[in-house]
Amino acid sequence: MSKENVTLKKGMLMAVLDTVTFGVPAYLGNLVKQPRKTLKLSLVIFPIVSTVAFLLSH
Repeated sequence: MSKENVTLKKGMLMAVLDTVTFGVPAYLGNLVKQPRKTLKLSLVIFPIVSTVAFLLSH
């Protein structure tokens, strides 16, 4: 198996894992690597996602 195929399969596995776990591992990884940037983005993204989820649930 070529190196490109192995990389592609690993990427697909990580994408499926990230989707199934709702992105929590990726979020935590970014929080450890870049805490300031991740928290700034979270302050913007979480309210938007929460509002959309609330509106869709009603």
